[in-house]
Amino acid sequence: MSLFISPQDFLVKTTADSTTVQNLPAISEVTVDIKSQDNNQEDNSVPEKKWTFWPVDGQVTDCFGGPRGIDGSFHDGVDFNAAVGTPVKVVETGKVYQTCSCVIGDRYCCGGYGNNIVVKHSASLYTRYAHLSKLNLKKDDDVKTGEVIGLSGNTGYSTGPHLHFATYTSEKLYSKGDYSQNPFRFLPSEYKNFKESCPLDRYGSP
Repeated sequence: MSLFISPQDFLVKTTADSTTVQNLPAISEVTVDIKSQDNNQEDNSVPEKKWTFWPVDGQVTDCFGGPRGIDGSFHDGVDFNAAVGTPVKVVETGKVYQTCSCVIGDRYCCGGYGNNIVVKHSASLYTRYAHLSKLNLKKDDDVKTGEVIGLSGNTGYSTGPHLHFATYTSEKLYSKGDYSQNPFRFLPSEYKNFKESCPLDRYGSP
């Protein structure tokens, strides 16, 4: 079977002479540039490169993840051995988002974290420094990389002097496991006991 179309006039849509195949790459480049500028308006992402500072120089005594201990709980950070009074440094520039202070002997104060400071580095990255003996900062204080923000201690739910260091991707800081990130994703990888102490895959992917 064949199709026959009678002779008639048809409307044909044309484009301006300046819109040619040769011009398409240039148009595409303009679009990419505009998107790049939009993406630079606010940094809400986790860092793509490692931080340059450690919060303390102590040995790692407990890793991120779980289950652990007799109660099988999830450990939302990394523990460092640190004698009471050891200076604790912030790992990246930011602003103090939250502080909490405890009464000596109250193991469950501040969610068990004891005296602690939370620093906001971006809309999607926070760090916590817990079980401190002294806080040097208050809420909304600006902090710079390497600044001493407090002294390590043994407050809250703690079995001995140490620093509990945790990272989160949300302000929901007590939703353990949901927004917690393995700190070794961001801490300097040249730590001498990094692989032996807390490899990233010890409790699964970070």
